[in-house]
Amino acid sequence: MAEMNELVGPLSRDMSVAELLKAEIFNIRDVKEKDVLLLKEAFNIKNIEDLADLKFVAWAQNFQKIEKSGKSVDTSQFENQLIKAYEKLSIKEILQSPVFALQGLSENDARLLKIAFNVETVLDLACSPPILKAQEIVARHRKKNRSLLYIGIIIFAVAMVLAVSFL
Repeated sequence: MAEMNELVGPLSRDMSVAELLKAEIFNIRDVKEKDVLLLKEAFNIKNIEDLADLKFVAWAQNFQKIEKSGKSVDTSQFENQLIKAYEKLSIKEILQSPVFALQGLSENDARLLKIAFNVETVLDLACSPPILKAQEIVARHRKKNRSLLYIGIIIFAVAMVLAVSFL
């Protein structure tokens, strides 16, 4: 895991992880305010959490994970994620395809991604440093919340045991 100062800019280092989730994406290190405007236009991204959870990124990362696994898959199962012209390609070919191969991502959206994050291919989208930073921030928050949930469950269980023992 990267240090928080590697993920966010100097003005954002005092923010909690929860605050960062709802912060504009220019709080991510090396993301500029003009990039924020481009991504808002393309995907209505309002904050770091929106960027981390963008469905097109999840799809691209899934293709990358499949390719890394070396497993052979029938790409027709991805017809809801790819435009028709790209449905019959191999995973490797899909990763090298332009991002507008992803269903619902227009050529204009692809142009804006190119300008903002230098993303041209599906693989570029899966590996984009600002997106990976956003995902790490979100993952830290979700991990912390899971830990708090587990602690709450344990406290509840102990309280129940103590309550039953007094009966």
